[in-house]
Amino acid sequence: MSTRANIVLQEKGSTLWLYHHCDGYPSYLGWKLMQIMEKHKKDYSDIFDIANEMFKDKEDDGFEITKGQHGDIEYLYLIDIQDKKIACLRPDESLLKSAKYDSDTDIQEWYKFCK
Repeated sequence: MSTRANIVLQEKGSTLWLYHHCDGYPSYLGWKLMQIMEKHKKDYSDIFDIANEMFKDKEDDGFEITKGQHGDIEYLYLIDIQDKKIACLRPDESLLKSAKYDSDTDIQEWYKFCK
């Protein structure tokens, strides 16, 4: 069975929900999301820039836009563009890990969590 996840991109009151059909666990998707966010930590990017970055990855075609939280996910990733924050939660919203992606210390802690 696939490990499914939702990704929620938030910015200035706007929200974009994405669904990832497989490999949603932190050691794959959590790692990949931090890599994407690290690219955008200095330059301002909006939720559509970030989503576009996810969709243009030719090796990972598991992303799709959705309307809300799927009932079959195992992980929920929240990305706040304004606060430069990423969080990994369970579907019941219990926090597993959060990090500021503009902080080298937080980034390293995130990668340790994702192993």
